[in-house]
Formats: sequence, structure tokens, C-alpha cells
Amino acid sequence: MNNTFPSKPLTRALPLALTLLPIAAPLPAMDLEEVMVTAQKREQSTQDIGITINAFSGSMLEDMGLRDSKEIAEKIPNVNIHSPTGEGGVAVVFVRGVGLNDFATNNIGPVGVYVDEVFAGSSNSQVVSLLDIERVEVLKGPQGTLFGRNTTGGAINIVSRKPTAEFEGYLRASYGDYSGGNDEYKLEGVVSGPLGDTVGGRLAISQYQSDGYMQNLATGDYVEKDIFAARALLDWSPNERWYVLLNLHTSDNDSDADLYHSSLDKDFFEGVSDIAPVLEVEQNGASVRLEYDISDSVQLVSLSAYDELDKFHTEDADMTGFTFIHTNYGVEQETFSQELRLVGNAERAHWIAGLYFLSDELIQDQGVDLRDVGLPIPARYHNEQDTDTWALFGQVEYDLNESLVLTAGLRHTGLQMDYSSTGESTFFIGPEGEFVQRYALTDKLEDDAFSGKLGLNWHASEHTLWYGTISRGFKGAGFNGNFHLDLSAPLDYDPETLLAYEVGVKTSLADGAAQINAAVFYYDYQDAQIFNSDPVPGIGLPANTIRNADLSSQGFDLDITWAPLPGLFTRLGLGYLDSRYDEDVLDPTTGLLPIQGNRVQNSPEWSAFALANYEWRLGDVGTLSLQADVTYSDDVYYSTREDIVIGQKAYSLVNGRLAYCNTSESLELSLWGRNLTDKEYGNYAFDLRADFGFVEYMRGQPRTVGVDVTFFF
Repeated sequence: MNNTFPSKPLTRALPLALTLLPIAAPLPAMDLEEVMVTAQKREQSTQDIGITINAFSGSMLEDMGLRDSKEIAEKIPNVNIHSPTGEGGVAVVFVRGVGLNDFATNNIGPVGVYVDEVFAGSSNSQVVSLLDIERVEVLKGPQGTLFGRNTTGGAINIVSRKPTAEFEGYLRASYGDYSGGNDEYKLEGVVSGPLGDTVGGRLAISQYQSDGYMQNLATGDYVEKDIFAARALLDWSPNERWYVLLNLHTSDNDSDADLYHSSLDKDFFEGVSDIAPVLEVEQNGASVRLEYDISDSVQLVSLSAYDELDKFHTEDADMTGFTFIHTNYGVEQETFSQELRLVGNAERAHWIAGLYFLSDELIQDQGVDLRDVGLPIPARYHNEQDTDTWALFGQVEYDLNESLVLTAGLRHTGLQMDYSSTGESTFFIGPEGEFVQRYALTDKLEDDAFSGKLGLNWHASEHTLWYGTISRGFKGAGFNGNFHLDLSAPLDYDPETLLAYEVGVKTSLADGAAQINAAVFYYDYQDAQIFNSDPVPGIGLPANTIRNADLSSQGFDLDITWAPLPGLFTRLGLGYLDSRYDEDVLDPTTGLLPIQGNRVQNSPEWSAFALANYEWRLGDVGTLSLQADVTYSDDVYYSTREDIVIGQKAYSLVNGRLAYCNTSESLELSLWGRNLTDKEYGNYAFDLRADFGFVEYMRGQPRTVGVDVTFFF
């Protein structure tokens, strides 16, 4: 493989820019940036919270070149986010070995994703464009008190920038070049400012297009992308007691669907498909946040939200160039949620109490074309799922004395779900014809459970916090919305619970120039919902079922930030995870799964991230910064078996960025590179060896180099 940069004007500009370095002077020493978060529904510094939390400000996200929420996992150890059906499809999120390795759109994993405090009600909605973002917070461990449904493993909070008191904005144009020769483009614009004495507004728009880096050899076409996103915020403060924030958002993904890579294909970014798969995802939504100060110490907060999703996705599931297995996924979803909470302060306590309700209606129209295979498998499915969930919750932080703070929280959750599935199975009877069997399945479930947290924070000194927590997470039961290869097998699966024990420390050193955050944890995970993709005996295709099994996890997280020299900022993250199944599982479709002792899916043992950024002042003409970061992931398995062929061997990704900003901070120019070593790596796999003799992979992006030009006003 040729790992050199392509010979283009963009890359020839890099040595010229580096010649400016000798005339540059380092910036004066500065304290580390303090990221304020709302992990406990009130604004706090990350260093004052007894939770393992990784937070990035909007400027950090932009400097690292992150485009969507999936890429956040590359920068945070013990967090894995994959897209089984390709870019723009569903998201599979794992935190410390807790997640659901499923790609059905009716099943939500145990890691909650929240955009401006609103729960992303679909696994498709969990892939969020990082457009004009104020910060991202990743909370590790059960968050079963203050957050909505399904937070057994943690929560990811994505917070947009709000309207500003002064007029401001920016326009950014980006160009990228793939190592294969094609290009990508992105245009992003933001405008913000007052619309009157009490009203402010902010509008953010982005358009992304890609010529593609995957090629279909059957047609010669590349997989092209066309993604639009926009958000409008309007806030109103009629007086000192009231604050209203209206959030309108939309996105439209009108792209070619990603092609799988067969382990028999010669070139990693080529494949053979007899169709041109498409991916169309349209999302629209709105939310209204109301804040009313009842008194100087008590505030009422109301958050109402509505979101809808319309998706159509076709794929060539066999990638052979013949009509063997073609699938299509049609999804319509509407979600409404309402949260009311009271937040108060007393002399020695901070407390919060609230009510939460969510209603979700989902329709799936799915099909699989097996005409040339002749297997007795349902060919068309129409699934409907109605979900109502509600909760009553409360948490108090009580100062036992000047250094000890006790935290106690409790949440009672109720869940009701109605599910129906109708379809047709086609049985081929030799050359004389076929027999069509129709089926109709309906089911209903109800769940309720308690979750919560008990924690103790010890402020050993002004700069050191020790904490210990015992927390319980809960995720309700559900139904398998995938293709049903065995109609006699149950479609439902049981709820799961997780009891987590954690001890951690957060400390500041060297007069604020360094921070060390570390935590060790142990998880007792009961009835974990696991995805079984083993081949079906006699058929060979993956089962795509969900079963329950006990597992346990233990490990640690380490995060170090340090500014050792004026102008130099470094960050190191290290994660260790030993997450294994505690028992074998009997699946009615595939039989016994001998998985006891195996590593959990999407949960590498070691993961790490390192970043260094050095910034200089270029006399009177501005500043120059040079940044490099490296991500490492250990071996990861995408099935319940420890078979690295259905996984990804350990690998590293290297990224870099060189940026110039003028003195008035009105212009920024940057050269950047992602996956600079052009590493070929997969981020998901399906085992089709029983039928076709190969494994299918979804691929990571090849080396891409580019330039950004940003005008601030």
C-alpha cells in the first residue's frame, strides 16, 4: 500500500507553513480550560462532580475535526460507537462493555443519547451532526436517576450553542481529499445575536457532500453522500424570572448506502453489488424549554419535545453481484416527551425532583428478496411498536460537613409496550410453484423498576476530590424487530439491571497546569440483553436475535491533562476493560451459545487516546497552532464468539492539524489530516462463511487530508 500523501497543492503547502515556525514565539502560560457541564441538571465544573465524565468544549471538537457523534468514541477510552449498516445508519453505542449490538430500529441500547436534554428516541437519531456545538459530555456508569429511559451504561449529552447578546457568526468552508483520489466538501454557517430587547436568535446550517471512497465494481460508481442539517434557536427573557428557549431542527440524508467489503475482495475499498443501495433519512423536531424562578432558591423547569423520523434504506446483503439477498428497511417514527422538574438549593443541600413521560410510535416495513435462494424465510414484514414510559425521580446532595457530601437519588420507571408483526413466508416447491404462508404475531409487555444512586464525595483538599458510588441501572424489556428466521422462537426479551461499584479521584496539580482523573469500577450485570448473530443451523444466515445473559465487567479509566510549557497542551486517556459473559445461553433459533468466559462484543481490553497541541504567536500577524492525536483500540469482537475474523485486530489512527488565526481572530486557515497512516480497518462485521464463504465488513474512512477556511464576524 502507498502510504505517501497525494501530490496536490494542498499537501505541498504544508512545508511552506512549517517555515513560519522559527519566527514564532510561544504564548504565555495559561491554566487548563475549565469545561462546565450539566451532568446533574445544574451547571458544575467537571472536577466538582463525583462521576466519571469526559467532556469536550465546542472548540476542542472543532480542533479535532469531529463531524458527528459517532467519532466522539475515538477520543474517549472505554467508549465504542459503531454503525453496522454504514455511515448515516443506526448507531451501536457501548460504554465500559454495556451496550446492545443490534441494528434493528425499534431497539434502543442501554446508553442514552441526549441532544439539548432531549432523549434521542431512535438508534438512527443517535448519530448527530456536530453542528455549532457548545460541548459534549460523556457520563460513564448507570445514570438511572436524573436521565430518561435506558441509561444502564451511561449517557452522552450533546449541547448546542445558544443565542448570544452580541451579533456574531461564522462561515466555514471545508475540502477533503481521500487517498483514493475522490473528494469531500462541507459548508457551514452560523449567525447569532439579539432580535430585540428580550429576544435572541441563532441559526446554524451545514451541507456535506462526498464523492465517495467505496467503489462498486459492477457499475463503476462510488458511494456518494449528501447530508443537510439545520438548527434554529430562539430565546426569550421577558423578565428576571422567566426564560424560554425554542429549538427547531431538521436533517436530510439523501445518500448512497455504504457497501460491505467482502473478505474475498482484493481491494479494501471495492466491492461488487448488482444494485445501487440507497439511504434516505429525514428527521424533524422541535423542543421548548421553560424556566421559571419560583423563588430565589427554587426553579421550575419544563422541557417538551417532539421528533419524527422517516427512513428508507436498501442494501445488498450478499455483495456477490447476484440477486441472492437484498434487504430494505422502511421506518416511520414519532416521539413525544415531557419532563417537569423542580430544582432547589438549601443551606446545606442541592435537590431536584421531577416527572418524565415519553410516548413513541414506530412502524417498520422491511423486506428481503430471496427469490434466487429458495429459503423458507419471511419475505415481507410489517411491524408496529407503541411505547409509553414514565418516571418519578429525585436526588439530593447534602453537605455532611465542609469536606463530605452525600448524594442519594431514586427513580421509579414504568414501561408499557405493544408490538405486532405481520408478514409472509415463501416456500418454494420445486419447479411447479410456491406456497405462501402468512403470519401475524402480537404481544404486549409491562415493566416497572427502581433505579438510583448512593454516593459520597470527599474534598480532601481544595484541589482534590475522592468519590465512591453504588448505582443501579435498569433497561426495560423489548421485542426483536429484525428479520425473523424462526417464527417459533419468542420475539420478546427480558429487562436488564446493572449494579455498579465505583471509586475515583479528581485532582489538580502544578498550580492548575495539570489534572489527573482516575476511577476503578466493577459491574454486576444481570440479564444483559445481548445480540446473537450466529448462523442459523441448516440456513447459515445470521440469526439476529436478542437473548439475556449475565455478565460482569471490571476496569479503570485514567484521564490526564497537562500544560507543561507555555503554549503546549497535552491530554492522555487510558482505559482498561475486562468484560466477560458469566454463562452460556440457549437460543431457540441457533441452539446453545457456549460463550461463558468470552469477551463482550464491542469491548476491547485496552483503549487509549493521546493529544498534543502547541500554539505560537507570530509577531503581529496572528497565531499558529500544531496539533496531533493518536487513538488506539485493542482487539474487538463483533459477535459473541472470540473470533477475530468477525472482529478487528488492534489498530491505531493518527490525525493532525496545522492552523493559523489572524490577530483580530476574524480568519482561521487550517490544514488537517485524518488517518494519516492510511490504516485499513473495519468497524463492524457479519459472518456469512456458512453461505458464501466470506465475512462482510463495514469500513472505516481512509486517509483524508484537507483544508478549512473560517471567517468569523
